[in-house]
Amino acid sequence: MLPKTFVATVLRVEQVTKTYRMGEVSVPARAIAKRPDVLLCDEPTGALDVETGKLVLSAIECVNRELGTTTAVITHNAAIAAMADRVLQLADGKLVIDKRNPARAAPETLVW
Repeated sequence: MLPKTFVATVLRVEQVTKTYRMGEVSVPARAIAKRPDVLLCDEPTGALDVETGKLVLSAIECVNRELGTTTAVITHNAAIAAMADRVLQLADGKLVIDKRNPARAAPETLVW
């Protein structure tokens, strides 16, 4: 059985999709609903307004926390790094930063 907060988060993402007809939001919701072992998210907030982006990040964080899904977020949005356990930064094809965050920020606290 799925945790209630996970189900509620996916339903909120789906509601935003139906309300605003945003295909960009429905893709993460469909991927999360399949309960993968690994979730790769390429620019999950790239084409979204801040409020909707935070909703998508909340869903990603929820699936990681409640279902134990290994999650990798690939983004140019540096603010999202505060949500991670571990941050890897690449430049010119090389790893230039490999750090662990002492605490993870909640998606709703991010500013960009």
